[in-house]
Amino acid sequence: MPRPRPATAPPGARRPQTFSPLPQALYAASGSTRIHPALSKGVSYMNPRMITAEVKAAALEKLKPPAKRISAKAEASQLLQPWLKSMALINNKFEDLEDDEDDLNNRNRTLSQDEDEQDDGEAPPPDRADQLSPQDLIDMMETRGLKYRGFFTDDAAKLQVVLDEEHKVKMVERKKQLAAERFAQRQHAGLQRKRMVMDKLLHEEIDEVTSDRKLTVWISAVTTDTTPVATVRAEINSIGARALAKALWTNATLVNLDLCRNGLNETAGMYLARMLRNNKTLVKLELNQNQLGPRTCKILADSLKVNTTLQFLSLESNPLCPLIDADAVAATIRASRAMSGRFDGDGVTSAHDGHGVRASVESHETGGIEAIATMFAHNFSLTSLNLWGTGLDAIAGRALLEGMRPNLTLMFMEIGGNNLGRNENRDVMDQLGRNQKEHLRRKNAQRRQDELEKRKKADAEEKQSRERLDRETKEWLDSRIAERKQAREDEKAAKEAEDMAACAERERKESDRQAKKKHAEESKGKKKKKGKKKKG
Repeated sequence: MPRPRPATAPPGARRPQTFSPLPQALYAASGSTRIHPALSKGVSYMNPRMITAEVKAAALEKLKPPAKRISAKAEASQLLQPWLKSMALINNKFEDLEDDEDDLNNRNRTLSQDEDEQDDGEAPPPDRADQLSPQDLIDMMETRGLKYRGFFTDDAAKLQVVLDEEHKVKMVERKKQLAAERFAQRQHAGLQRKRMVMDKLLHEEIDEVTSDRKLTVWISAVTTDTTPVATVRAEINSIGARALAKALWTNATLVNLDLCRNGLNETAGMYLARMLRNNKTLVKLELNQNQLGPRTCKILADSLKVNTTLQFLSLESNPLCPLIDADAVAATIRASRAMSGRFDGDGVTSAHDGHGVRASVESHETGGIEAIATMFAHNFSLTSLNLWGTGLDAIAGRALLEGMRPNLTLMFMEIGGNNLGRNENRDVMDQLGRNQKEHLRRKNAQRRQDELEKRKKADAEEKQSRERLDRETKEWLDSRIAERKQAREDEKAAKEAEDMAACAERERKESDRQAKKKHAEESKGKKKKKGKKKKG
């Protein structure tokens, strides 16, 4: 079927505006919204005259294939490059935190006992002199400088005494050698185990950080000292806390860190505590409502002995003094045969009950708190410590009290929610009150000293200002005197010059007058001579 030809416009009619279809990208880049009314499919058309160079460039830019985006894991690896480099340098600072001391000691003790029993069973017996032939007996006695008397039984008994002594010496040397070999083997096995544990924990930390975009950004910012704020509230698990502790080892921007209610375990707590040994900017650390225990307290005490910046530490609602198993304590005491009288140590109370040892059910492990107490004598920057609800008992309270005596900087310590006795609570509060009074006294003395120094500085500045003013006044007067003297000298010189000029002018005028007079006299003399000539 032939296509119908369009009707021609009548003469004088306005030619309709034509539209050309363009690529969708070019149309979108142009910003045109003009639609040809004859189009029913909604295809956009625009005036070709509206296609500028800018529109074409924008369209070509939109038509370009999208750039290849890197994966999230690769991007995280790029962000964590500084952290990974620092890990190679500081990872060894945390190596000694991986082994539980009690488990390690028990393992080494068991291994040593087994090896000792095995060695004792394999020890060779000493030589028997009564089993030797007469000639061998004579030779061995001569070798050892013994005199052969000819009586086999007596000579064998004398030689046997020497052989027994030699055997004892050999056994002692053998035990020393075996002990050294066992120690080297245990040390090598411990290093291998520690290396494996460290590698495992390191891979856990890297996987945890790379899988969490927010944690990746924060670790990168902390490592490169580019944290946008000085106070951070982080919601992370124990693995992330270990990674954050390593990043904070050299951080110089973060001031306040809040890790409360994250369920952090003992290992994470020890990492954060060890971080305080080298960190020089953190002022406030909050670790409330986690699972930190005595080992964290011991590492904290060790780090705070050298830390000089941390002022506020909160360990609220952490099991710092967990209950001790009474049966395990009793078994330990029986094994050590400490069954005479009464034994008090580490919060353990035992006594005879007719069948063995009885331990108190309410005993607590106070080793960590005792370490914190000994730290007070070495730390003079910590001013506030929160130990609310940490399982403190009377023994822990007495340890804290004894540790606080040489310390005059700790002013606030929350010890509520514990099992402290009334006397311990009162004594601790009295000690804190003494520290607060001492702090107020030192603050007032410092204020008076500052005011005195300020007054001295103001007096010195006033004196300097007065001296400067006197010096400037003297300099101004001297300059004025010099100016006046110079003015007088200039005036005198000007007057002398004027007098000399006037004198010279007078001399010139007198000279001119004398010359005129002489000239007049000469002229008059000539006229007289002329008249005489005429008369003659």
